[in-house]
Amino acid sequence: MIYKSPKVIFSLLFLFFLVGLFFTFDFYKQKEINKALENSKKEILYRYSEVFRNYFEFGELIYFNEFVRNKTILDILKNPSTDKKKEIYESSVDSFAFYSNLGLYNVSFYDSNKDLILTFNEKKDVPKEFLSKNDNFSFISNHNRVYLTFFKPIFDEKLNFVGVITLEFLFDDFIKKLQKELGLKFIYTISKDKIEEFNKDFIYLEIFETNDNTKLYLITSNENLAINSINKFYIQFLFMATLCFLALVFVILKVFDYKANRDLVIKNYQEFFEHMDEHILRLDTDLEGNIEYVSDAYCKITGYRKDELVGKNASILRHPDISNNFYKNIWHELKTKNIWEGEIKNRDKFGNTYWIKSVIFPKYNLKNEVIGFRSIRFDITSIKQLEKINRLLKEDLSNKLNKLKLNEKIDMDVVKVELMSKIVDSMSHLWKEPISKISLELQKIDNISIKNLISKELFSLSNMLNEFKSIFKHSAEKTNLLEILNEVKLALKDEINENKISLKLSKDLDVNLDISRNELKNIIINISRTQLECLKLSSSSEVSIQISILSETSDEDIIIKIEDNIRKDKINSYFEELLNSKDDKFFDTSIHLAKLLIEKNSGLFWYKNSVSDTIYYIKLKRDSI
Repeated sequence: MIYKSPKVIFSLLFLFFLVGLFFTFDFYKQKEINKALENSKKEILYRYSEVFRNYFEFGELIYFNEFVRNKTILDILKNPSTDKKKEIYESSVDSFAFYSNLGLYNVSFYDSNKDLILTFNEKKDVPKEFLSKNDNFSFISNHNRVYLTFFKPIFDEKLNFVGVITLEFLFDDFIKKLQKELGLKFIYTISKDKIEEFNKDFIYLEIFETNDNTKLYLITSNENLAINSINKFYIQFLFMATLCFLALVFVILKVFDYKANRDLVIKNYQEFFEHMDEHILRLDTDLEGNIEYVSDAYCKITGYRKDELVGKNASILRHPDISNNFYKNIWHELKTKNIWEGEIKNRDKFGNTYWIKSVIFPKYNLKNEVIGFRSIRFDITSIKQLEKINRLLKEDLSNKLNKLKLNEKIDMDVVKVELMSKIVDSMSHLWKEPISKISLELQKIDNISIKNLISKELFSLSNMLNEFKSIFKHSAEKTNLLEILNEVKLALKDEINENKISLKLSKDLDVNLDISRNELKNIIINISRTQLECLKLSSSSEVSIQISILSETSDEDIIIKIEDNIRKDKINSYFEELLNSKDDKFFDTSIHLAKLLIEKNSGLFWYKNSVSDTIYYIKLKRDSI
């Protein structure tokens, strides 16, 4: 396309640059000129104030020598006289002649009634408000001429006001002195309207506003400013900037070619990187093992969100079956060989096991220093589970064949249970995948209460599945009733605290039973869950559960009594049906599973149910070994 041609781009950039540079430099040039104008105005005003101060001091000198220290004029004004004009004239004419040679243009005398007594030059209209008891000054115009006039009041010894003297100076003389001070030519004008600075070649200064709102302006040329120097400087600067820009554009065109090639490469591989993040298990850590990056694919297999992993130590994924020495060997091999490859057993967010094959290698900064580690991983859980199932089936088949050869009597129920135990344990990894997917989708829900509720149920489901898996595992440990009850109490701690349940255990529970630890634990947990379900439909506020042992019926049997005070107003019929049913209608209930496990161990289970309480009885064999 033509608009993508580097030449076209260059031409457009150059044009935009020239236009933008012109307006930018013109702006800053005007700014400098305005700054110079302001400085010039300040200088003129300063010199103006100096000249004005000289006139003021000269007027003070005349006033002090002739009208304060010399009492003649004061006596004439103070005493009644038929011809004050003549007396004042004779008394002051010589002084006026002397001072007029020094720049004084006129002197006028007014009595205490503000009436004119004498003026040496032309008579002018003077604003009455200036003929007061206060010192004052004003610029007064008369016949197109302007006078700088000082108004001086005269008082007698008793501070009685007796008159006013005005000292007048030609403003033209004032301007001449100002021009001499600054080397500039000034003109002045009087206007009732504000004069705008329509021409930058002149400076306009408002120096005074009279009582009738007329304004006195000084106008001078700004030829003294270095405007031509400023213009010359900015033209040179513009020329140099243009040359620099041409060089810059040349470099940009080269960079553009490089960037175009780079963008093409990025565009070609961007989709690949996105798919890699979605499908490849990748985990980056710093030197301390803290997670810095994790791919979406790895989040799916672990059940965690990215924000739940990033910043945490990688040990959050560690399976408790893996020893410390295993990880020490990994770190040692990374430091010596800079790479480690092998299989690792990990644990997801819900406690389920998964296997990965991992390749770990270091990350480097620009100084070729190791700043962390990166691992690419592959989910081999299915392979591991199939290998385990195959191995277990082979072992079982071999064991059964050996027993047949030895003519041993085989208990087929025991064989089925053992085989079921191994198969359930091997296939348990399938549970974690849908739970992990639900957990990830859960993060998209905005409703916090719903999100927390579903998350809580997911954890409960995962724990339930793990408990079910453990039913078929046999342990060589003794099954102590008190220990199992304490484990159940710890497992249901949150539900007990949330519902404010008081759980009381009697002192005679420290006995061993002839039953698997996992099965007994599941029996107690499932009965407890049934009680919690009843509590949801109850109005009870203070709930207590008591567990004890009844008097033994024989040396071989023990009866466990579990009693609660949960009211069951309208659910008695449902509860009765639930406990008595022998079909599959309530197969998936907690109480039904507990009943099956008790019967599996040749035990008995019954209950007593009322509106105000329920008592569960479990009869099991004592461990005689």
